[in-house]
Amino acid sequence: MDIYLDHNVICDYISNKDEDKDLVEKIDSLLNILTLNLPYSPAHMEEVANINKSKKLSSDDKLNFIVEKLEAISKITHNYTYHPGNDEIKKTSETPFECFTRVIKDYDLTTGIAEKNQENLFCKRFEVAEEYRIKNLYDYEAEEIFESELVKNSLLKFCFNNSEIVEDLKNHDNKFHKLLFRIDNLVNFLELIGYYPDVKKNSRSNMHDISHMIYASKANYFVSNDRKMRYKAKAIYKFLNIDIKVLDKDEFINLNVKK
Repeated sequence: MDIYLDHNVICDYISNKDEDKDLVEKIDSLLNILTLNLPYSPAHMEEVANINKSKKLSSDDKLNFIVEKLEAISKITHNYTYHPGNDEIKKTSETPFECFTRVIKDYDLTTGIAEKNQENLFCKRFEVAEEYRIKNLYDYEAEEIFESELVKNSLLKFCFNNSEIVEDLKNHDNKFHKLLFRIDNLVNFLELIGYYPDVKKNSRSNMHDISHMIYASKANYFVSNDRKMRYKAKAIYKFLNIDIKVLDKDEFINLNVKK
């Protein structure tokens, strides 16, 4: 069984504050269960790399903070990781230090392009939001959002009134590049119709959320503190027929795991 922890959950574990005592105990209790894995992914490494952008920390403090996070991720995951593959997401073993080194080589270029794309998408959302926005979406369970006729009609419009594009979005092919295309577009669609949208200043955070949703789709459980992200993930995984349970921190703490 694989349980994918969002980066914010790992940060809470590292911080080890009084209010996160139960979380720390829960994660520690899972570390020696041979049938259970807590994978990390390049998405975690990209978030760790963001530390370099901080203007509040000295170079030494940045380095110490990065090393602390990578060591903690190594401890939690036993170096078990998800990587993009030519086909599906692949499971492998690699230290976070090795993965981090590879990720930061092209970090400024790749994240710069991705962030610019996200900023453009946010601007587009604000321009056309009223055209797509649907009222009372929160009346639906996340798993039922795409069953709404209003949402179905808006999705068709989002896909240029081309039913073949809609069907391609629903295709259950789990090849990495196709999964990326589907989840990225479905997140953008949910933002457009007003379903737990992020604010413009969080374009980078939105980019990382999408990456985590993609990699987490390989796991049995996805744990996140981010309420907006959880609801969008639940809706999208259901639409794509991906068998995964999305949990908040408390649900994870209370999860009964057989040893």
